[in-house]
Amino acid sequence: LDDSKYQQKLKDVDNKTKQFGASALKMFRDLNTGQPGSFDRMATNIDGLNKKFEGFSRVIVGIGIAEFAKGLLESAERLKDLADSVDVNISRMMEMGAAAITANGSMESVVKMMNKMEVGAQQAADGNTTLRKAFSDVGVTFDDLRNKSPDQIFNQIAISIGKIEDPAKRAQIATELFSRGARTFDFKQYVENIKQTYGTMDQFAESQKRAAE
Repeated sequence: LDDSKYQQKLKDVDNKTKQFGASALKMFRDLNTGQPGSFDRMATNIDGLNKKFEGFSRVIVGIGIAEFAKGLLESAERLKDLADSVDVNISRMMEMGAAAITANGSMESVVKMMNKMEVGAQQAADGNTTLRKAFSDVGVTFDDLRNKSPDQIFNQIAISIGKIEDPAKRAQIATELFSRGARTFDFKQYVENIKQTYGTMDQFAESQKRAAE
């Protein structure tokens, strides 16, 4: 896309995103109050504005509206289970999942990597020298592992891996900390995306949590 076409696409996405945001918010509120047909209305009645979604526009250009909607509207129960499995709150989980989509990943792949990371952290604490070096290579200390949340540690590692220029070294550390599946994950793109998505989903967290209960 040339610059003018790209800017026009951004404007179009902004408009669609605003419409989608308001509809999503209404759906989650309906779920809280037990209103029937909220998912059906989501598919047929999109209107209004939700400014919190404006920061997603540049990410959504790559994702596509339909794919973003599919990710956002994942089952509330499933979303809560994923978030609970890695001890991350729902809003952070949604943001990380959205950021992963154009980085050759998904919410599920992020959760798998985080599970492997937490197992590795315990093994490092138990004396595994390979994992101790891997965490050290990305600047993660034992104090970080003790005091930071799992999403903070994951994002810290993602930033460090994204800065590694040597593809072989990058793949080695990603594999050691996150398993072989992380070799194809675009950490650099993920970091660019999470900068835009982080903090934008707090408004939905409580709604999703209640919908899952």
